[in-house]
Amino acid sequence: MPRQAYHSVKNQELFIEHRFLEPELCAWLREEVDHAPLKAAAVNRGDRGGRTTDVKSRKTKRADVSAEAMAEMGGRLDTLMPRLVGHFGPPLTEYQPPHFLRYDEGHFFGPHEDTGPEPDLPEKIRLRRVSAVVFLNAHDDYDGGVLRFLDPRIEIRGEEGLLVAFPATRRHEVTAVTRGRRYSLVSWFTASEGASAV
Repeated sequence: MPRQAYHSVKNQELFIEHRFLEPELCAWLREEVDHAPLKAAAVNRGDRGGRTTDVKSRKTKRADVSAEAMAEMGGRLDTLMPRLVGHFGPPLTEYQPPHFLRYDEGHFFGPHEDTGPEPDLPEKIRLRRVSAVVFLNAHDDYDGGVLRFLDPRIEIRGEEGLLVAFPATRRHEVTAVTRGRRYSLVSWFTASEGASAV
């Protein structure tokens, strides 16, 4: 299947690429996640300082995958950046290391944005312009776990290898997984301080 991109819903653009990762690579990355040390994923609390675990707003596990897996995804994200610049337009300068996530039953991530103007947010959070999510398994493997954008509401169900990129200011959530296990990774593309938001 050729790579495709779709966008523009009430001026809230999404960049969608099918088969950004091939099935064999997705399977290998899922194994990496399952065999890696796991820890509770944190949330950013600018008004409280730093990152914290808050199971009322986010419950999922982050995997400390191998250097080989990080390098493989680094190469893929390098090739993605020019397409994101062409789609969204900002002068993106780099990407942040991806987070590999595993959502087990009951795991979710409540409504949030991936950046914000709060001066006490860490600089690396304030510089985010584009967020990218890659699904590592298909929705047939689990129930729930929908990537949901708010205002306007758009729901995206998992598809193995699917990439969804969007402005880091776009409010979104991951609904609770009610069966099975959802694997994904996320990264953020940044711009220099003062560069306009998407």
